[in-house]
Amino acid sequence: MMPVVEVDGRVVGNGKPGPLTAKLLAAFRETTDPDRKVIPA
Repeated sequence: MMPVVEVDGRVVGNGKPGPLTAKLLAAFRETTDPDRKVIPA
């Protein structure tokens, strides 16, 4: 998962990942291990 901060050389928003991206990344990391394999619930 990657935040979109630029498209075709044009900055999106302020050019930095926002709070929603941080929440999504945190949720993703909670459900995956360091090898990025899904941990069964």
